[in-house]
Amino acid sequence: MMPRRTGIALAILLPLAYWRLSAGEISAAQQVIALLYLALFAAIAAIDLQRQRIPTALIIALAALGFLYALFAAQPVPALLSAAAGGLFCGLAFCLAYWGGKLYQRHLERAGGNQRIASALGLGDVYLMAAGGMIAGLPNALAALLLAMLLGGLGSLGWRLHLRARGREYAPFTALPYAPYIFAGSAVTLLFPAETERVLWSILG
Repeated sequence: MMPRRTGIALAILLPLAYWRLSAGEISAAQQVIALLYLALFAAIAAIDLQRQRIPTALIIALAALGFLYALFAAQPVPALLSAAAGGLFCGLAFCLAYWGGKLYQRHLERAGGNQRIASALGLGDVYLMAAGGMIAGLPNALAALLLAMLLGGLGSLGWRLHLRARGREYAPFTALPYAPYIFAGSAVTLLFPAETERVLWSILG
């Protein structure tokens, strides 16, 4: 059964998303696919918050929706190439972050007498970011990636401040659910593609 908070969030998000999508220049089929994509992504984020794990089958379904979104574009071939490039770019970027974190984690474990340290980023997050990059396509996949990383950093900072306020110490490499931040970054780029691209190019100069 869907958690109550997730149901409330979807009841608010989906009508707003439909209003935004219907004002754009995408086809009716793409609008339906985008709504299904957002609903599934929100459910994945809720699962990650509750269980700190992301079912692989749901990530595959999300990637399939990203593929279908590009397939029903006005120019499907460029859209499919953009989706593939966006997914590959985001997946590789998070893969580098994952393995970099793993190497640093092992270094800390050896320095601390082989004491086990939790991994801050999981492979599920890598696959999920790749699926998020697919529907964004390039160059907006870069914006989705940067937003996810920025929001994830802010979320981690907020968690540290929360612990400090309760008199508890933050443990390095604490495994925090990352799917909500990936969802937020991907949703913004999907719903506001033109605005996202303008901001991205203004940042990159």
